[in-house]
Amino acid sequence: MASEKYYPVIDGVSAKLPNATDIDAMECYPEALDNTKTEGKILICVAIAPKKEKEKYLMLETQPAEPATRPDAKPYIAMITANDNFTGNYIHADATILPSVNINFTDGQFLFDYMKTTKNPVVQVSGSKTEFNTNPAPMVAQFSSRGPNKIQPTIIKPDITAPGVDIISPYRPDSPLPYKALSGTSMTTPHVAGIFALLKKIHPNRSPSAIKSAIMTTASTKYGNLQSPILDQATQLEATAFHYGSGNVRPDLAADPGLVYELRVEDYLNFLCGHGYNEKTISTFYPGNLFACPKSFNMADFNYPSIAVPDLVDSVTITRKLLNFGTPETYNVTIEEIAGVSVQVEPKSLKFGKEGEEQTFKVVFKRNNNVKLGKYVFGGLTWSDGCHFVRSPIAVML
Repeated sequence: MASEKYYPVIDGVSAKLPNATDIDAMECYPEALDNTKTEGKILICVAIAPKKEKEKYLMLETQPAEPATRPDAKPYIAMITANDNFTGNYIHADATILPSVNINFTDGQFLFDYMKTTKNPVVQVSGSKTEFNTNPAPMVAQFSSRGPNKIQPTIIKPDITAPGVDIISPYRPDSPLPYKALSGTSMTTPHVAGIFALLKKIHPNRSPSAIKSAIMTTASTKYGNLQSPILDQATQLEATAFHYGSGNVRPDLAADPGLVYELRVEDYLNFLCGHGYNEKTISTFYPGNLFACPKSFNMADFNYPSIAVPDLVDSVTITRKLLNFGTPETYNVTIEEIAGVSVQVEPKSLKFGKEGEEQTFKVVFKRNNNVKLGKYVFGGLTWSDGCHFVRSPIAVML
């Protein structure tokens, strides 16, 4: 509906029916609006509650393709939906019958200020434009879950980040729109599952934990030629491991990780022992196998591809094992500096003589001072032979 013509605008509250609430009108529920007031205008709405917003769009999708042919309907010609302060900068795509634009909170404030200070505010509708040769850093969506891991704080969650915003996907059979741009974990999960399946096809003998390790340790926390950091969409600040886990998934690198953190059945059983399970309980789902819980098990030593120290009082030592999936190589370690924490790795080099060889290393964390910050600080640990880069994110509570 590209046009040089300017159209008058009206906000939902100004167009509400007498018995409608301001909130419903502000969100532009169809049943809250007086169509005689919106006819021939561009409707300005506010996205307040994500659930209600979705319901609103579902109502719009089920309207007839030509709503103007209904004798009782005099619809607006386009819609602009502005975020509220809570939703902030999160912008997502929506498929609607009528022309529609979503804008963030800052732009919404500008629009409402313009409407308040202008006697006859107008808006021009123009065609969409595709921008090429842009290379923005990825952002962690505002709706994405964040760490720390409340159930087991020695394991960083989330594990990984993958595409999950505005993914074009088949939609409900009863919808007039066969495809929609959808967002959420339900969009991210198929990406990671597909990557896992491809890696399993390439390496059929590798365990689930080995493939998971490959995906995590080869993920990227920087982007583009400028190596821009991943951002948090909610704050527009640099994200941390509690936003993106190990980073943005890189399936090309995960196919050849070099080294992996392998987890075997005994590792998982020891983990359960550390959570208070005894041999009798474990035998109910691990029958026919002799297993005894170790006298002590340090949760921090669970051979996970990430490292978390939930309460660093003085010093903590954790142990990890790396399994070589490549040719004989020597790997050297580098540490990303962690504010207020001294990190030492022993040994600093691991020499692998053959594929399938496993070696152990220890990481010692020490506080640099006695100041208790009451927050997590972040860093990383990377083993490299010059070709492979096996990175583990680190989170330490000070």
